[in-house]
Amino acid sequence: MAEDLIYKNYKEDVFGINSKVEVFFTCLLDEETLAAKWRDIRNFVAKNQMDLDDEFERWNFYLFYMVNNPIVDLNLKCVIEHDTISSRKMVVDNMVINDDVCNELVKKYIKYSIDNQEQKFAKVFIKDESVKMIVKRIKEGLE
Repeated sequence: MAEDLIYKNYKEDVFGINSKVEVFFTCLLDEETLAAKWRDIRNFVAKNQMDLDDEFERWNFYLFYMVNNPIVDLNLKCVIEHDTISSRKMVVDNMVINDDVCNELVKKYIKYSIDNQEQKFAKVFIKDESVKMIVKRIKEGLE
């Protein structure tokens, strides 16, 4: 049954606006099980969503399909993630499942938080003086 494939489900005010976001995580699935059961899982989750009166909560409903394969078939992933029924869906491959991983996925996919590790690699813009001179010469030539 689909509910047996749910690892964790919780509601949390992740944005601090007194409205809760409901998040579901599947148990760790292999690609074959994902292909066979993703709709059943989606439909199980949708039953919870239908009972919501709050518009914000109804539209902020998330389902993470946790997959142990290193790379999920791109066609399957696109079909699942672009499915418009029920929740917003993310297929996360090459994963382990535990509460820390779930919290990190909420930060990344729902809160859009960039952790310090990713910030280290952010490029800093540095003005190139030679380009500045070329632009100045072009501008002077046009006047």
